[in-house]
Amino acid sequence: KDVASGHNPFVDGLAWPRARGYRTALHVRPPGEDDSAARRQFRDKGFQYISLEVLPITLNRQVVDEFNRVVTDQANLPLFAYDRDSSLLGGLWYLHFRTHEGYDHERAAIKAGELGLNIDADAGPHRDMWLAIQRYLQMSRPTKRPVSKVHTASWIREP
Repeated sequence: KDVASGHNPFVDGLAWPRARGYRTALHVRPPGEDDSAARRQFRDKGFQYISLEVLPITLNRQVVDEFNRVVTDQANLPLFAYDRDSSLLGGLWYLHFRTHEGYDHERAAIKAGELGLNIDADAGPHRDMWLAIQRYLQMSRPTKRPVSKVHTASWIREP
């Protein structure tokens, strides 16, 4: 309710989030991508601008935790989050729903799909992000330790 998610807005497209009271922009982008123009455009329109860098190969707990922090921090709300094609942002939303909101796969996939993630993509950035998400979840899952059976022996000495 306090967060909108979308694609890279055009300069005149900033009127939409501004008119609806959004005060923070979260730009999810590849590491090293120049965001100086976007930063300037949003700040010139009165937005707080936050940038989060991620690629499928750099997806890690720090990035997911930072995304969860930014989108839930009351000081940032209402927030407009965006990326180039929804693959990075949609993937982070999926992980937010799984790790922060506690949704199961099906519910998280539906919600993230509504925000642009395409888990059925055969190739391209959505497929790359989906595979990265699977690796992240596999590595983040607590490992189950085998139950060890402890055998105790009581030695009784007879006098």
